[in-house]
Amino acid sequence: MTLVTRWRNFVPERPVLVQTGETIWIEDHRPAGHRRPQRHLMVERNNGRLDSYPGELYR
Repeated sequence: MTLVTRWRNFVPERPVLVQTGETIWIEDHRPAGHRRPQRHLMVERNNGRLDSYPGELYR
């Protein structure tokens, strides 16, 4: 188990608990009418469920 508080340059709004074997990545979502994309840490859980956690990308 790992508690993710930062993934590369991405900082989720709250820590995310990730188990061994789970896959994580960052996705950009741009809702209609928004100029800035909303970024999310995506986690594919071992049971197949997909979870999304909002946060900020710092460069």
